[in-house]
Amino acid sequence: MKKIVSALLVAGLLAILLIVGGAHRHTVVKPVAEPEQTADGQDEDVPDDIDENLDDTDDVSRDETDQNENDADQTEDADGIKIGVILIGDETENYSRSHIEAIVKAAETIGIAADDIEWKERIDNSDESYDAISELLDDGCNLLIANAQVQQDALMDAAEENPDASFVVIGGDKAAVSGLTNYYNAYTDIYEARYLSGVVAGMKLAQLHKKGKISKYGYNQYHKVRVGYIATYPNAEAISGYSAFYLGMKSVMKNVALEVYYTNTWMDMDAEATAADKMIRSGCVLIAQQSDSTSVAETIEKAWKKGRHVYYIGSGEAADVTAEDAVLTSAISDWSVYYTQLFTALSEETELGKRHF
Repeated sequence: MKKIVSALLVAGLLAILLIVGGAHRHTVVKPVAEPEQTADGQDEDVPDDIDENLDDTDDVSRDETDQNENDADQTEDADGIKIGVILIGDETENYSRSHIEAIVKAAETIGIAADDIEWKERIDNSDESYDAISELLDDGCNLLIANAQVQQDALMDAAEENPDASFVVIGGDKAAVSGLTNYYNAYTDIYEARYLSGVVAGMKLAQLHKKGKISKYGYNQYHKVRVGYIATYPNAEAISGYSAFYLGMKSVMKNVALEVYYTNTWMDMDAEATAADKMIRSGCVLIAQQSDSTSVAETIEKAWKKGRHVYYIGSGEAADVTAEDAVLTSAISDWSVYYTQLFTALSEETELGKRHF
């Protein structure tokens, strides 16, 4: 009897295997490689989201071929783009460096060659902007990007004269009223990050106040904690920035007074260092920056090393190197997200929009 039962079980198993094998005979299952070890002996991460629900006719090798073809199509689309970039500064200051790195990253993402990007640096007035634009257009650039408002009038004039090219001004404010279909403005909602950096500042000030670690010079005549804010010009960007920062501080520490200092220049390391030094000497307990150079962070860090413990809120990049002791946090825009969207829209010939963020 046991032999009969065993024979039936074996026959049943064989039937099941034949059915399952027949249903999936066209499926190619890609083996999962053993995790490689890094130099320190740790296993590299292995993706845990492998989809095991393969379709009957799904062929992994064919999917990879399709993906490669899609990537090739995207690169081919991007081949028609030549970018001209006009910078207020260069790689030595944090604002322009953030744009340089973001443009390079976005270009690599969608397949724009480095040779198809031309750079014009330290263009800080309209006359220089006109010359730079003319050179870029003569070199065949069909997308021109300027990262400062001071360059916008020159780009707007060029956009009117060159309808087949596209022009973008970061921080500009005239696209909506220009009547031009190839001229655009863009900026991030960085004031939201400045609000959060204000919250961080308020938390630190509340802690210092509660522990009695603020000297009498750190309070103004109304016994409010003195906080400095260094900005470029009294424009909408700066006003929204320090307003958000102030509201963030006030949400945690009510007893604060914000002193705003304008350098009246887009990027001047000496002027920014002088502003920071004045605020330190006047008794500011914390200084926030909304300007372009690293000199504010460096000045505050020097004061810290000398025993003047003034805290710092950065802008544009992490300041853990330039102000490793003084920095609390920084408000930073990831421009690569925007530039990837911009380059993709241009390569696909879709509407760029008057404002992307």
